[in-house]
Amino acid sequence: MVTTEHNTWNRRRRPVLRPLDRWMYRRFAAVACISVATAESLRAWVPEIERRITVIPNGVDLEAIVDAVPVDRRDLVPGCRGAVVLCVGRFVAQKDYATVLRAMTGVPEAHLLLVGDGPDRPAMQALAERLGLQGRAHFAGRRRDVPGILKAADVFVQSSNWEGFGIAALEAMAAGVPVVASRVPGLAQLVEGAGLTFEPGDDAGLAACINLLLSDVAQRKELARKGVERAAEYSIGRTAERYLALYKSVLGRTAPSLAG
Repeated sequence: MVTTEHNTWNRRRRPVLRPLDRWMYRRFAAVACISVATAESLRAWVPEIERRITVIPNGVDLEAIVDAVPVDRRDLVPGCRGAVVLCVGRFVAQKDYATVLRAMTGVPEAHLLLVGDGPDRPAMQALAERLGLQGRAHFAGRRRDVPGILKAADVFVQSSNWEGFGIAALEAMAAGVPVVASRVPGLAQLVEGAGLTFEPGDDAGLAACINLLLSDVAQRKELARKGVERAAEYSIGRTAERYLALYKSVLGRTAPSLAG
């Protein structure tokens, strides 16, 4: 058996459940982790399986993103005459959209477009209203044309409280959109050097990053270029090849016992 560890945290990370994880993970011949940060977190939690851990980063369909046709931003943000700051993801505590909404009060004239759905969406819509963001915070719900939406944005934000990797940020970089991300393990490793980072929960720090990019065209273009270069390292084809090699390795090790 092979499994993949997708995050640096899960609900089993409690002392009372640690024996269960120790038993469970020892059942696997290999554990693939989607980032170095995820591997480090799992290794610290269940150190006895260190030899079974391997890192296989997530990948995305780069060609589909690069070839996507930009969506007309007037259809996404009616009446928008300013910049568009984009977030894509589920409305859950992990993604911390409250920090993004608070940051937008310090980013005058720009519009915030939130794509996705989830249990926290009503609370975030109510918060946007309390913050006076009516007309500037737009909740688009689930969309099937995210690559085209990415290409219509000026800045992409991922404000997660924790993240094993950050596929949404990777897709934004592949689309040539400068990324601002919270400095949490996994996500920060992906974005650092190719985007701007801020401390999780720091809405003032996030606002400063967004304002810097919106006011500095050269910086925005430079980070967009670096993001495209970084994203090129994470093709879905390369990820598939690494999983195939892992499966073959496991089958090679277990073949004698299976034959017997």
